[in-house]
Amino acid sequence: MTEEPKSRKPWILRVALIVGIVFFAVLLFGVSSDQWLIVDSRPRTEALMACLNVASSAYIADNGAWPKKFDNADLFAVLSGADSGKVYVTFKTRNISQNGELLDDWGTPLRVTRVSDTELKIESAGPDKIFGTPDDITNQ
Repeated sequence: MTEEPKSRKPWILRVALIVGIVFFAVLLFGVSSDQWLIVDSRPRTEALMACLNVASSAYIADNGAWPKKFDNADLFAVLSGADSGKVYVTFKTRNISQNGELLDDWGTPLRVTRVSDTELKIESAGPDKIFGTPDDITNQ
């Protein structure tokens, strides 16, 4: 009698077992997808700027002008409804600091400047986290 060759498929079972363990570990520990995926923060920060522009326009339509003293934390309070209860936009938790300031997707607070009664300049320092460099993102 001749012996049949042994199957070389045990490695497939090992790989499947490892993948299964990783999958269930992710489910068990609730790891968010942002911690596992490499995401380009530029489009997300540009989208945040676009949302801020739309929400700012709605605020001006309702109120006529920005308050005289106005900074990043004030912008968050006004647009999120924290000061009046009227919500113009909801923010992702990654875009809010513990101090109640708006952050770009690199974790840097946005720079908010009141240009006129009805206009704000909102700036992100960009990936290098330094204002005034070519990678900055602005709403203007």
